Amino acid sequence: MVKNLDGKISAALKRLSSGKKAFNKSDYIGAFGESARAKARDVLRRYFSEHSPFAGLAPIFVSIGGGDGRELEYLLGSESKANVGVLLEGVPEFAAAARAIKIEGKQLHVIEGDAQEKLVDAFTLAEGFVEPGCALAVTCHAVLH
Repeated sequence: MVKNLDGKISAALKRLSSGKKAFNKSDYIGAFGESARAKARDVLRRYFSEHSPFAGLAPIFVSIGGGDGRELEYLLGSESKANVGVLLEGVPEFAAAARAIKIEGKQLHVIEGDAQEKLVDAFTLAEGFVEPGCALAVTCHAVLH
């Protein structure tokens, strides 16, 4: 986990409210990088645990508000049977960063826009990849608006 994540977020919000420093999207998303990978590790551990009803099924991941795609990059990595991930992200810079991720033999699709407006699009795209032996797995992230 990221050390002192709450403190970093609080400091960033305080700078915003005081007007001392403009919001830096790169710094913001960078603070969540290790946290995203840690969450992804936990998702894979739980999904493939011997007690999971999904353990034998290849996941199609949908990440709602997954930022720059680091979580999906990990979820589609070598430790997973997943071959397809769909990211729904509202911040254009983060969506662009996710589009730049290339994983050999895997597909990472990015839908850019507000979650309330684009949720159906994300699920429709993901459901198109579901076939026998697959399951749809959704991760959702807390966001500030």
